[in-house]
Amino acid sequence: MGLLFFFAFGESCDKKLPRDIVLFEEGQKAETSAQYTAAIEKYKAIVDSFPESQYRYKALFMAGYVQFEHLKKPEEAVPLFSKLIEEYPKCDLADDAAIMRDAAITGRDLMSIIEDSLRTR
Repeated sequence: MGLLFFFAFGESCDKKLPRDIVLFEEGQKAETSAQYTAAIEKYKAIVDSFPESQYRYKALFMAGYVQFEHLKKPEEAVPLFSKLIEEYPKCDLADDAAIMRDAAITGRDLMSIIEDSLRTR
């Protein structure tokens, strides 16, 4: 019974994840391991190669986040956040991207920008 089960159902265990998902997971692992340049490369590969991916806007955000928070390169982060806001204005990360972009442009800390945005609502 066990061998029959393996042949009947074992094949589904070998299915590979779509490449955009693999790249996103690799980007997350690279970031966790402090391999920030590698993480950005993985995220940008999704942005450039998978225009219809459900991970594309997340990859834009994460690439900007890594540039801004880890590599301290706000000038590299701004275009990534701007692209996310322009292309995905209603996504769940658009507001966060706007706050991060404002912090990158102005040099202000994130908390003061968040507090200001809450006061103006």
